[in-house]
Amino acid sequence: MAEVGIGFAANLLAKIGEQLIVKTFRHLGYVLYYKNYINSLVEQLNKLEIKSKGRTLEVEEAIRNGDIVAPQVDEWFTNVDIVFEDSTKFLQEEVPTNQPILKGKFANLKLLDLRGCHWLERISPGVISSLSRLEELDTGSKWWGDEEGDASLTELESLTNLIYLGIRIKSSNFLPKNSLFEKLQRYVISVGVHIEKARSFNNRMLLLKHESTDTNLGGGIDKLLKKNTEKVFLSGDGMKTALKELVPGGFQQVKNLTVESCNGEGTEYLSDYSYSSNGAGVFSNLEKLRMEKMWLLKGILRHNSQGLPTKSFSRLRKIHLSVLPEITHLFTQSVAKNLVLLESLHIEYCTNMQQVIVNPWPSTPESTTENKIPFPKLTELILNDVVSLICFSQGANLQVEFPQLKVLKLEYLQNFYTFCPEEINMASKGNYRSAKFQSLVDHKVEFSSLAELTITNVGNVKEVWCGHLPNLVHLQGLYIQFCHMMEEVISIQRPSITTIEEKIVFLKLKEVILFGLNRLTYFCRGIDHVEFPQLRVLRLRWLTHFRTFCQDDTTAGRPSSVFDDKVTFPSLETLEVSELDSVEELWSSQLAASQFGKLKSLRVDKCHKLVNIFPSDLQTLFPNLEKLEVEKCDSLEQVWGSQGVQIRNLKSVHVYECPKLKNLCSFHTFKGLSSLQILDICRCKMMEAVVADDHKHGKLNELLSLNKLEEVKLAFLPNLNYFSHTKCDMELAELTQVIVKSCPDMYTFSVSSVITPNLKFAVIDDAESWLGDLNSTMRHRFSNWEY
Repeated sequence: MAEVGIGFAANLLAKIGEQLIVKTFRHLGYVLYYKNYINSLVEQLNKLEIKSKGRTLEVEEAIRNGDIVAPQVDEWFTNVDIVFEDSTKFLQEEVPTNQPILKGKFANLKLLDLRGCHWLERISPGVISSLSRLEELDTGSKWWGDEEGDASLTELESLTNLIYLGIRIKSSNFLPKNSLFEKLQRYVISVGVHIEKARSFNNRMLLLKHESTDTNLGGGIDKLLKKNTEKVFLSGDGMKTALKELVPGGFQQVKNLTVESCNGEGTEYLSDYSYSSNGAGVFSNLEKLRMEKMWLLKGILRHNSQGLPTKSFSRLRKIHLSVLPEITHLFTQSVAKNLVLLESLHIEYCTNMQQVIVNPWPSTPESTTENKIPFPKLTELILNDVVSLICFSQGANLQVEFPQLKVLKLEYLQNFYTFCPEEINMASKGNYRSAKFQSLVDHKVEFSSLAELTITNVGNVKEVWCGHLPNLVHLQGLYIQFCHMMEEVISIQRPSITTIEEKIVFLKLKEVILFGLNRLTYFCRGIDHVEFPQLRVLRLRWLTHFRTFCQDDTTAGRPSSVFDDKVTFPSLETLEVSELDSVEELWSSQLAASQFGKLKSLRVDKCHKLVNIFPSDLQTLFPNLEKLEVEKCDSLEQVWGSQGVQIRNLKSVHVYECPKLKNLCSFHTFKGLSSLQILDICRCKMMEAVVADDHKHGKLNELLSLNKLEEVKLAFLPNLNYFSHTKCDMELAELTQVIVKSCPDMYTFSVSSVITPNLKFAVIDDAESWLGDLNSTMRHRFSNWEY
């Protein structure tokens, strides 16, 4: 009991002593929290008094029972008395004396920055109003409202010299009716917006959320909107009021504008140019525009389509539109010509948009010079889930230039046909479906700097490029998925008789993924040669009609390979071929020996017409191939042909569910796999031996050594008799794991001896077993088999 008492007293003394020894005027934080500190001290003293009375009763009970009370208990009560005496004196004498001094101590303070005080929740009333000479104030993460015992916004009226204010107000309901903020020169004022924005004392930023459509914004916010606010964030149905304040001035000072969830009546357009009194145009300083979740918005700007002053939108660098179901287009072509500084355009979930840039007079003939829309600075264009989008823009002789575009992503555009058609009847969706658009991009669109192209679920595109050789020297990533109408990626129309060689070099392309293109037959048609000097990753997946990578019209109808001498991949490291239902062979026998010299990983999956992986006549050596995976190829009879290439750097082989496969490879091929470490074969129901017997006339007088093989797994192979059927002794010096499961006909591991000095046991049908060597272990298991 004494120990508990002493510990309790020591802890409480430390807490209270910490409050008492703080020098009153040392930290401004003490000023802000002075009243809170006093209340906390009183509360702790009350708790200590209750605890002291309880301890007194315990001591009296112990004396009555004849127990000895330790000296430390008396010491504890003495300390408690001292705490009570000192604290009572402090509360009665020091606090009344210090209170007025505290309020006036920092009267000359000009700058107060509390952005780093994340603990700040309340400020004692009267403290802020006492800082009469304050010029710059940022109250950091504190939310201002009408909490009892907290400073109120009315105290700011005393700060007549204030030129900068950073403040967070809980709701527009707490804004004062007077023009409290009107005279501020710089400010970051957040009203009801729980978003952390980077801010500095040089900002002029308003973040406003206002749901009520019946009340106006108070506190002089409307005056700040009219004057010089550069960054504006508006949210809520009541923001129509704020927009009205911005419209007459044409949003002249706003540089960064975000509007979201503003769905009140009258918000069909962000601005109406006819209401602007400024002849210089609208949004002339705007750099970033973001709009989202506005159900009624039909457009950004309502104007007469006669064009705007050239300064309108002329500084715009970033546009992001999201979830605007009623908007039909971004800008007209005349406005788009002002977007000379635009760097990023991102549009998503705008379900009613049919064109990004609309032509108000699509049938009017114009010259090529007059009908050119340049985007000289645009580096990123993303169109995502704009389900009604038909094209980017359209018009007679229209040319669109993106000389600096690096990233182009077109995703989930089910009705998109082409980038820039000459004419589409937009009034009837039934009319444009019969149009004969061939390609996504043609000579009317320039992408000379494109580095990354992603096309996903673009429903009506037959080719990406058609009719001309595209300039793709900067392309680094090409990703095309689920475009069910696509037949070729590149299609070149050539005359029937020509001596000119057509060649494409993807100089910087590093990764290509083609996935879910059910009509894709070729990667390119009409090309004599394609080079991918830097390509590292190639994935061809779920291409049910794919026949060959590169094909021209002169060889149509003849048997073809996916890869032949018309295409080169000198740097390819990862190759995946999956669900190519029309492919009968991967490689042409004409391939150069060095063709896939850097390939490290090969995966072949669900290619149901494929008969072999590495045919006997293949000249390519695959000197760096380390990993081979073959799975679910229903017609596969051979992985390697009888004299298949020896891949000396191969480290792992995984073969699953190939029902016609009888052998993995020949003895000749197997002994060349000198680096093999892992061999895993599973569910190949016709397999009889992993290594076939290609020396049937007697035992070989040699010892086969695979000194790196560590793991062998054979599972669910109902017809497997042997691992090796060749009469040749084997030494597997590093073999440490053998797993055999559900191979009922495998009565021995090999027809000759197997030396495994590091193998301690084999796992056969989930049970560890070992009788000195693999063959004996397997025979013992077979002899004990219960039929």
